[in-house]
Amino acid sequence: MPYLYVFIAGLLIAILAVSLRNLRSGKKPKKVLDDLERFIAEMEAGNDRFVEMVSNLRKKMDEENLTINNRITGLGTEFRRLVDRVQSLERSVQSLDFSSMKKESEMINRRQPPSYLSPKYQEVARLLIDGQDTQAIAKELGIGRGEVDFVARLLESERDGQ
Repeated sequence: MPYLYVFIAGLLIAILAVSLRNLRSGKKPKKVLDDLERFIAEMEAGNDRFVEMVSNLRKKMDEENLTINNRITGLGTEFRRLVDRVQSLERSVQSLDFSSMKKESEMINRRQPPSYLSPKYQEVARLLIDGQDTQAIAKELGIGRGEVDFVARLLESERDGQ
């Protein structure tokens, strides 16, 4: 903006210098005044275009600011909704009963058969927990396959919490 003022001041000085020279050389003052009025009219037209350009830029900036503010408001609403959802999920997790899962996890980690089984069936359970095949267990321990299947079902029912 300061450059525009310097430019205008320079033009005015140039026109005045030309006008003074014309006055000294005997040109008519009417011609000088006409030139000066034409220059002033051109400057006003240029200023009007400049003001219109600044006004259009301001309108664009206002529209963009409105769009950005609307987007920020929408994001704020979405953020609050997500925070509420997270808090709801945290409350749900806190209300869960993890004791049965803990018990099962301990059984799996210990890889020990339940203590209520007889020693013979505890050995069957140990072999099942180790992943051996039911037919191989029956053959190794010299018992029927039905007994091995029975112990397997007992272990499954305990694992399922029944």
